[in-house]
Amino acid sequence: MPMTTRQKEIYHGGERSIVPEWPGWSLSFQGMVYLQHLFAYDRARAYCREKRVLDVGCGAGFGASHLSAVASSVLGIDTDPDAVEYARAEYSADNVRFETCPIDLLPSTRRFDVVVAFQVIEHLQVAQVEPFVEAVRAVLEADGVLLLTTPNRCRRLHFMEKPWNPYHHQEWSRWGLKRLLRRHFAHVAVYGVSGSQLILQAEWHRGTRVRPIEYFLLSPWVVLRGSIGGWWSSKPFSGKLLPRTRLESGLGSAFRRLVTAPAIRELPWTPPRPYCLSDFRLVSPPGWQCIDLFAESRSLP
Repeated sequence: MPMTTRQKEIYHGGERSIVPEWPGWSLSFQGMVYLQHLFAYDRARAYCREKRVLDVGCGAGFGASHLSAVASSVLGIDTDPDAVEYARAEYSADNVRFETCPIDLLPSTRRFDVVVAFQVIEHLQVAQVEPFVEAVRAVLEADGVLLLTTPNRCRRLHFMEKPWNPYHHQEWSRWGLKRLLRRHFAHVAVYGVSGSQLILQAEWHRGTRVRPIEYFLLSPWVVLRGSIGGWWSSKPFSGKLLPRTRLESGLGSAFRRLVTAPAIRELPWTPPRPYCLSDFRLVSPPGWQCIDLFAESRSLP
């Protein structure tokens, strides 16, 4: 069956993921987003065996429940009381609990072996990010680890462009994310969450910026791309992928600010086969095609 009204409220336009339970979910964008979130939690399991885990921004709670299968205890916290209430009703167990907690007031009286913060920091105000990372470090044991994911800026945004997602205040490249975390942790590794060709196609259709005039005016740069070289990305237009360089992106971004506002829309598309968890993979180093960044941070090696 489709999402209930209650589930739609928790889903919050895709900013929180829920376990899909309707027929054909694995052919839907909602199903793909769920698998994308589940992949991060699935990778985190290897760090959480017999550990005390804090899941920051737990949302509907399915991820905390997934970790509880291997962790000694899991505490899921979220700022939204409705999401926490839903998580308690669906996933409470002997070793997993859920609490409402402001993002800047982590449970400092307790210590954890692992903190996961998946798809969280992009939702923080710019001034909240550094205090949040420091607060996470403070609740970790000396040999603890922070695992976080966040959208890959290099794939989603043009040069100097602000996030087009209205719920995101800041997005990071792998270099920017590593600089942020190295200010608080001695050992930081940043990986990329990549996907099969099916996932990459779906991502373009899920959030496509359609500006025909931009491509018309920048067509000379497309012709000269071989001599310009540099960093490549691709955008769909009229059913084709047009290669772009960093210079093209910068020029396009400047022109866009003068002429038109971002036009983000979801294009109808049916995948040729169902999405599955094996469509996602972790890669190093993270290239521009990676959907998300996956960071591991420790104070001790």
